[in-house]
Amino acid sequence: MPSVADALREHAPEYLQRFAQRVPIGHRKVLAAITRCRTGQLGGIHYQCGGCGRDHWVGRSCGNRHCPTCGHEKSQLWLSKQSDRLLPVQHFMVTFTVPEALRKVLRRSQRNGYKALFDAAAESIRDVAR
Repeated sequence: MPSVADALREHAPEYLQRFAQRVPIGHRKVLAAITRCRTGQLGGIHYQCGGCGRDHWVGRSCGNRHCPTCGHEKSQLWLSKQSDRLLPVQHFMVTFTVPEALRKVLRRSQRNGYKALFDAAAESIRDVAR
């Protein structure tokens, strides 16, 4: 069964060529890490099985937190820690969205844009809570 990394290896080069100027450098780094994960491009580890005596070679993992292969264990551990921190009270999840007209601006200025979005969201929650 194809993996996310397989799909990215096949389609990411065309995607990056087509949208190169719009893809933030951080996203490009994640794509590069995932597409190289366990391929041997990051090196490898040679094992000799004590049971069968056969040699095995495994490509190194990228270790990127966004990688479905590498990040799964880390994300499960993080989720477990966060769940342990939840108070035993009823709670709600609130979602804030950005109007379509502002999405391009937000994508170009993510640091300032997300700060503004979180500040506005926090103020809205405070207003409703009062």
